Amino acid sequence: MNLKRMYLTALLGMIFCLLWGGVGTINAQTKTVAGTVSDDKGELIVGGTIRVKGTQTATITDIDGKYSISAPAGETLVFSYLGYHSQEIPVAQAKNGKLNVVL
Repeated sequence: MNLKRMYLTALLGMIFCLLWGGVGTINAQTKTVAGTVSDDKGELIVGGTIRVKGTQTATITDIDGKYSISAPAGETLVFSYLGYHSQEIPVAQAKNGKLNVVL
C-alpha cells in the first residue's frame, strides 16, 4: 500500500468517526482494549474502524495499525475496514486489555 493511499485512508476514517459521533456514553465498569489490526498477510491496517456494537463509540487504527478503545466489559467490538469482512469480538476476550485482530 503506498503512503499517499495510507494517509487518505486514515483521513477518511477520521472524518467518518467525527461525522458518526465518535463518542458514546460508557458506564462505570469499562475496560480499555488496545492492540493492532492487520490483514491475513500481516500487513497492518491503517484507518480501520473499531466500534462498540450498537453504540456511537468508535476509534480508528493509526499509521502503525494500533488502536485503543474503552468499552463496557459485556459489550462486543466490531472491527471493520473497506474491502474486508468485519470481525465481532466480545470485550471479554481481550487478555490483559490486549486484543490483536486479523481481518
